[in-house]
Amino acid sequence: LSSTGQIYRAAGADDAAFHYRYPIGGVLQQAATERDYFVRAIVITGAEGTWPSVSYRDRQYGYEASSFNRQVGKPPILLILSNGEGQYRMTTFEVALPEAFSTAAFMPEAVKKFLEMHRQ
Repeated sequence: LSSTGQIYRAAGADDAAFHYRYPIGGVLQQAATERDYFVRAIVITGAEGTWPSVSYRDRQYGYEASSFNRQVGKPPILLILSNGEGQYRMTTFEVALPEAFSTAAFMPEAVKKFLEMHRQ
């Protein structure tokens, strides 16, 4: 769910050449394709009755996207996990990826300039 109210969907998928598409990275790419850079929440559902696991790579993708929110004073992206049976766990990428790093930390002016060019 983006800050503009748009809902994007993605799934983890593999292809014959072993180019795995991570679900969080995929949904963030879809939003970015629409120039929708500020995400409010991402919901992940696994097989019914099981809690999904979120790979390090997807947590890093989420943390990078959440850094856009932090840069402009918006709340961090909520990461919501569901076991498919009506139970949910909620956190943020900042909590889910302790001691994370981000382009925003290394090049804050570049991120600020990019976001100024794409104001919403």
